[in-house]
Amino acid sequence: MNEISEQETGKTICQSYKLTAARQDFGLYGQRTLLRVIEGVQAEMQGLSFKDGRDIRKIPTVETNLWGDKIMTLDLRTICSEGVNKFEPVRKALLDLMKITFEYEDDETWEALSFINKTKVNKGSWFAELTISADMWKALMDFSKGFRIIEIETAMKFKSQYTLRIYQLLAGQEYPLTYNIEELKKMFQVENKYKRTLDFLKRVIDVAKKELDIISPYTFEYKLNYNATNGRGRPSISSITFNPVHNITKHAGQNEVKGKLDLRAFIGKEAFEILTRKFEIPVQSINNNFALFKTAKENLDLPEFLRQIAPYALRAKSTAAYTVKAIKKELEVKAGIRFVKPTKIK
Repeated sequence: MNEISEQETGKTICQSYKLTAARQDFGLYGQRTLLRVIEGVQAEMQGLSFKDGRDIRKIPTVETNLWGDKIMTLDLRTICSEGVNKFEPVRKALLDLMKITFEYEDDETWEALSFINKTKVNKGSWFAELTISADMWKALMDFSKGFRIIEIETAMKFKSQYTLRIYQLLAGQEYPLTYNIEELKKMFQVENKYKRTLDFLKRVIDVAKKELDIISPYTFEYKLNYNATNGRGRPSISSITFNPVHNITKHAGQNEVKGKLDLRAFIGKEAFEILTRKFEIPVQSINNNFALFKTAKENLDLPEFLRQIAPYALRAKSTAAYTVKAIKKELEVKAGIRFVKPTKIK
């Protein structure tokens, strides 16, 4: 199986960390729909064909209207693994998604974009048409803060929205993550639901851990951190440190090199081989500068440029830093592209 056909299985997607870590005001179906939309964006970007006999329900199809907006057709049964029995939960999920906005800001301008402009559902076939603006379409591929590799079919199995949120935070994570208790409650939209921290741990964190242990290749152990005390009374819990646990046997037909395959598909096999083998740049460093390498692939002959700078990059104090700086300069000179402040999502 070549790399393109592995991409066509639709088993993994790259989710921007801005979406992963953002506060989300919607439930399980909304989160699942968001992942399916990202899947459709990336499938269209990679030029995958839907005329080769694959089940069209597995990956959303995309068309472009006269104004450059994207019309994505999504089979709602792919977000309802339990079966679509009632329309109301689906209606709420789609309405919640339409409330998402992206903000772009630099020293001169501020711009806000709606995630979905229009939604239309055929209740008989359970197909939904989602209209997404051209600008929003580009924003969905903004990886300037890195990304997570999500096994989408695994993500669709979770019954708890909290499990899915923690899975998105931990997928591929190698190092411990510490979150303030109040920050976590806001992220999960339960700041007014669980006043006692122990109730939050029991109803959210422990429930998510139990489900991840059973289904996911990524789960966790956690440690509670306490506020300092003056010796009177019990110290309160201030934060939680999540220690990632990786169970490779639970990958959905994938293995640990899947993340590398996804990177190859996005930035090109030849460029990837030069970066990792000749320049010996770690995959995580490429991940962290994903937006830059992807933009370079689209606007430059990236393999040829890397060969040109190789003698200088390999003698530099930091090959990775030199390469990133050189690509940024080349993009600005040759393509008129300059990287500005990262986006925010609300």
